[in-house]
Amino acid sequence: MDILTPKGQQTLRDELVAAEIFQLATGCLYVTTPKDMPAKVDAVIIGQAGQLVAVVETKCRYGVTRQQLRDGWGDEWLVTMEKLDEGRQAARLLGVPLFGFLFLVEEALLLTKVIASPAGQYCCRLRVDQTETQATVNGGKATRANAFVDMSDAREWSLTKETDNGVG
Repeated sequence: MDILTPKGQQTLRDELVAAEIFQLATGCLYVTTPKDMPAKVDAVIIGQAGQLVAVVETKCRYGVTRQQLRDGWGDEWLVTMEKLDEGRQAARLLGVPLFGFLFLVEEALLLTKVIASPAGQYCCRLRVDQTETQATVNGGKATRANAFVDMSDAREWSLTKETDNGVG
C-alpha cells in the first residue's frame, strides 16, 4: 500500500495538519478512515453535537501555491473521477454531503468545497477528461478519467485565518 512508503507517510502527516486546521476553525472532528487498508473515502466529519456531517475526499498538493492554482491551473483541482464517484456514493448512502479538501502544503492553506449533495448529486462546477497523470503518491503513470473541480469559490482556511467565500 502506498501509505506505508515514506511519501505515503508524509502525505498522512500533511492530511492530519489539514484536519487540525479545519478542527480548530470549526470545532468539528475530522475522523480518518483506516489507513492500513483501502477505503473509498479519506475521512468523515462529526459535528459539535456528535452527528455525522460529511464524507471527505482529501488531497495534499506539494509545490503549489494558491496563486499558482489560480494562474497556472485555471483554479481547478485535479482528482480522479473514480474517487469522487465513490465518495459521492458513500455520502449518499449516509445522507450527508461529500466535501473536497485540497491542502496546499507549503502555504498550510486548506481549500474546502462541497462536491456532492446528500442526495448524491454533484453540486459544483467540474469537468471530466481522460488524462495521463501520476498514478500514486509514489509515482508512475496512469491514464484515467479525471475531474477538474472549480475551486474559484472554495472556502480557504489556515491556522491564522478563515475566508468564507460562501461554500463549505
